[in-house]
Amino acid sequence: MSLSSRISRSAKKLVPERVLNWVAAHQLRQAQQNWDNAMAQAARAAQAAQTEAASVAYMTRRCQIVQTFFESRYNLKFERSVGDGNHGATGVFRATKARPGLRRVSLTLGPRPAGVGSRAASASGGSGGSGGGGGGGSIRTASGGSSHSGSSRGSEHFDKYLIKFSLGSAGKDGSDRHLRNEARWLRIFNGSEHFVRTCNISYLMAQGAAEQEEADPNEDARAEAATPAEDHNPGHDRVLTAEEHESFRGMIPVADHSNGTDTRRWIPCLVLEYLPLGDLDSLRQRFIDASIRHGTRPPVRLLWGLALCMVRMCIGMAYVQNVRPGTRETIPPTGRPGTLAHNSIKGPNMLLDVLHPTDGEHEITPLLKLIDFGRTAYKPPDASLPYSDGPGAYRNLFYIGSVLATLACPEIPLQRGCSWIRHDQLWEWWGPGQGRSRLLMATHANKIFCSDRQIAYDFRLFVGQLMSAVAEGYHTRVRPTLQQALARCENGCNQGPHDEAPETPEQIREYVNYVVLGAMPPQQPPPPEQSQPQVGQ
Repeated sequence: MSLSSRISRSAKKLVPERVLNWVAAHQLRQAQQNWDNAMAQAARAAQAAQTEAASVAYMTRRCQIVQTFFESRYNLKFERSVGDGNHGATGVFRATKARPGLRRVSLTLGPRPAGVGSRAASASGGSGGSGGGGGGGSIRTASGGSSHSGSSRGSEHFDKYLIKFSLGSAGKDGSDRHLRNEARWLRIFNGSEHFVRTCNISYLMAQGAAEQEEADPNEDARAEAATPAEDHNPGHDRVLTAEEHESFRGMIPVADHSNGTDTRRWIPCLVLEYLPLGDLDSLRQRFIDASIRHGTRPPVRLLWGLALCMVRMCIGMAYVQNVRPGTRETIPPTGRPGTLAHNSIKGPNMLLDVLHPTDGEHEITPLLKLIDFGRTAYKPPDASLPYSDGPGAYRNLFYIGSVLATLACPEIPLQRGCSWIRHDQLWEWWGPGQGRSRLLMATHANKIFCSDRQIAYDFRLFVGQLMSAVAEGYHTRVRPTLQQALARCENGCNQGPHDEAPETPEQIREYVNYVVLGAMPPQQPPPPEQSQPQVGQ
């Protein structure tokens, strides 16, 4: 017998049997508890997977309803998805050729701002247009003909449109509420220069003189009580005009009938202008590709031009009462800025338009437009905030600074949204010279960006000030006002070659043409063929 076996047998003699029974019972209870926990975890995982599958099936069905509706009624065919979020999805729809028996639709957008050149032919479906009162456009039905026909009144027709629709039923995660809020603010901004233009819906019922459906006052309550899993079979789709359903003003509500009952869930849809150059996240990726392939960085004048567009967005939100269709956002001589905050400023929510050679601000920098106003709301006044332009501009300027930092410095690790911003960390910004008196500010701007000497110092300082923090012991009034930010950006756009980043207008145009606009570089002529010597020569 081995020594360990002897020791074990000796130990059993010394330990009372009741203690051994208690230990065995405890081990059995622990094993049972571990088993129960494992089974509960597996059940939760299975339930989560089932819920996720039901949610995916529900959203897929909604996407199919929207695609079928716009193809059958408006002759707009789904081309590709361009993004989805917590509350809505967006797709590119293309106008297709006329088919026998299919009604044609004409979509027009409002006039461009004065002084802005016409859109490039590659982005437009034609010139001229019909209708388009105010800043929005209109959707009209016609019995036939081309969707780009009509008298010219300063509006534009396009071959492609962005259509955004809600992913959830009414009351679920606020999806419909967010899209209604977005439609409201798009009507208010009404085609101002740096805000995306939307089609103003004026649609006749599909049956023409058919009976008009009344809006059900209990519709939202029933839809809120229902769950996505209860929806299985898409039913007949209908469209209501703005007059028939006030809560859907500016949108197309597509009706989803469930299981043949009279319960209807309206899928709000927004028809927006299509901007072919994509959002700032895709532009940032093009910056990264250019840096890897050619070792080039975005010109500082291009960055100042993008910053100028973003500041004008902030001005438009601060002076909502002054925005007009087709006009540029400016600061009025009188009046105080409001407290409106966008609450979702990030790269994916800014779209690039093309260059406008007749417009000084967008001659070498593409026009930038803001989208996604689902969470836009007024901030309550804060008397303790050491900032004269109020909490709305304070917040908006901070987040445009975060976007500019990621564009100028691709090395910043970018996560979803603006989650890379470390609000718990402050970087001390020191001015030239020595001593604590040269401490300029504390900023939330990323340390990699602040210390990148390939970026012009004045631009880094501007972004650092946009993201400056109010902290004890630091200067609390370094964040520029809207007027100061506008002047800084205009000066940056008008400067000549920079000492830290020398660049000529030709270099800027070449970078914008190949990297931003995505044009192919010119083909180099092939080398002349060398004549081969003949044998015997």
